[in-house]
Amino acid sequence: MAMPIPGWAHPLDPALLELWESENVEIQVLWRLPLTQPIDAPLRPVLPGRCTEVSSPSVGESGSGLTQRWRVACRVRSLVGERIGVEGLRERKTDALLRIHYPPEAGGGTDRL
Repeated sequence: MAMPIPGWAHPLDPALLELWESENVEIQVLWRLPLTQPIDAPLRPVLPGRCTEVSSPSVGESGSGLTQRWRVACRVRSLVGERIGVEGLRERKTDALLRIHYPPEAGGGTDRL
């Protein structure tokens, strides 16, 4: 009878970029990185160039992740149709989840990528 060989699995623990857009086009940002994130290949959220920080990130640790929260103002219009992403995915050979919550004026609902 063959015995199973123990193996090491890589945990599914992607980064998470979650955005909540408000009526005044201010956006609440949640950026969660796994604690296993190496320092030499950081991941970084990329928002449209017209967006500017209106609050400094607050940092916390929860479970297996490091969480940052802050607000940005994106002047005049919604994020609908804008390019949003995460730099460093290719170098880290990892994934990130993107979740965007829109206000009713922008059609409401949530997009997940």
